[in-house]
Amino acid sequence: MLGYKAFDENLINRYGTKFELNVEYSLSGELKFGNDGNGFHFCTNLEDTLRYVDGSNAVITIVEALGDLQKYDDEYNGYYDMFVTNKIKIIKVLTKEDIFNYMLKLPEFRIIRLISLYFQFSEEDLQMLEMLYQNNDGIIKAIKYYQRKDKDAYKIL
Repeated sequence: MLGYKAFDENLINRYGTKFELNVEYSLSGELKFGNDGNGFHFCTNLEDTLRYVDGSNAVITIVEALGDLQKYDDEYNGYYDMFVTNKIKIIKVLTKEDIFNYMLKLPEFRIIRLISLYFQFSEEDLQMLEMLYQNNDGIIKAIKYYQRKDKDAYKIL
């Protein structure tokens, strides 16, 4: 199964473990979710990985789960799914272009989630997004509020 996993810029997860591209990692024991869990966590939606990284240098990867799987159904607006596996491999580090191409295929509500969680959009990126979505008030407001820090973006007149 393929999914997404976020790391810091050195491919270190939030627990301090360093990962490398195309290397299989495995754990023994019972799969368990959470900070005190056991297993490698990953998400099926790229934007959901951004809930688990800090800082502006996050790296998002495509991973392949090669072992046992367990699904965690979170009631995060009814559409968030996370998995844990005992064997995983990073198969690709996504570029900003990869992320933009992914984003362009999403429905509006997921684009807004990505904009609200993603913290690396440059001014050039923001201008491109504003041009692409100039006729979509919801996405434009999300860009203004979450990326440009315009507190009045959602203000009702």
